[in-house]
Amino acid sequence: MDAYDGTMNYYVSDPDDPLIRAWQGVFPTLFKPMSAFPTDLRPHLRVPEELFNVETRMYGRYHVTDPQTFYGENDVWTVPDGPVERREHSRARRTTSIMSLPEENSPEFLLLQPMIPRERPNMIAWVAVRMDGDAYGQTLRLPLPRRDERLRARRRSRPRSRPTRSSARSSRCGTSRAAR
Repeated sequence: MDAYDGTMNYYVSDPDDPLIRAWQGVFPTLFKPMSAFPTDLRPHLRVPEELFNVETRMYGRYHVTDPQTFYGENDVWTVPDGPVERREHSRARRTTSIMSLPEENSPEFLLLQPMIPRERPNMIAWVAVRMDGDAYGQTLRLPLPRRDERLRARRRSRPRSRPTRSSARSSRCGTSRAAR
């Protein structure tokens, strides 16, 4: 909206969106392409938080690619509950952060939401939406390693050493022969 004269300008960021295409069919001159958006305002664009909330709730159910897991609801994710001391039952708030994503060199502005498996309190992933540059609006999943992956990694990182005879003898009962 132009603050001086009140004129409204609408810019389409996703031309393949079926709702936008329908509105463009009704009002063909109302919408402008994102390339016409003023470049000095581009760094101020933000993904609406309510849209991000809806996307994360839907993603919790539909992130699964295996049909049996999907229909059995074996891997449904949800947003964790908020602090217990509040009276109302609230969801954990999404957070904004400036950080570097894995395999990225420069920090960027992100909107993040933790995800947990349904009915379990351990965090399984972060869902993030990018707010900067050409990646604006891109939603990412940042999974945490699962328990079996962490155990395998821990086993690989341990040095392999074999106990000597004296240490093997003393560790059987917790005492050495000399102490008996």
